[in-house]
Amino acid sequence: MACGTGCRSDQVPCDDSSSTCIPLTWKCDGKQDCLDGSDEKTCPTSGACPAGYFECSNGFCIPDKWMCDGEIDCWNESDEVGCSARCQKGQSYCRTQDKCIAQTWVCDGDYDCLGGTDEYNCSMYKKILLRRRCKSFFIGG
Repeated sequence: MACGTGCRSDQVPCDDSSSTCIPLTWKCDGKQDCLDGSDEKTCPTSGACPAGYFECSNGFCIPDKWMCDGEIDCWNESDEVGCSARCQKGQSYCRTQDKCIAQTWVCDGDYDCLGGTDEYNCSMYKKILLRRRCKSFFIGG
């Protein structure tokens, strides 16, 4: 979702020209809710997340760094369940070690998490991070 879609943070826009927003939980739920069916297109399949990403129960991938950070990124809160390490604002989660590191250490060229998972898929991470910032901007967060 790009900045300026007009949808709330818990919604996604349909790709059709109707300017319709649907609940995020309806995206990739197996039922066509947008007139053009765009809510069921390009849905990830189970196990499709690249290394360094966590798969939400609806198949969406989020960076591992967003797990256990106190902010819900999966619609069903699965990214915040079963975490022994609770990261503070400005920190990222290392799933391989169950610890928190400074968010500024993510994609900085240094391996701070076991196996260098904080350096995986940085171009995708930066795109998702921009989307997260846009969401916060438009909902006043």
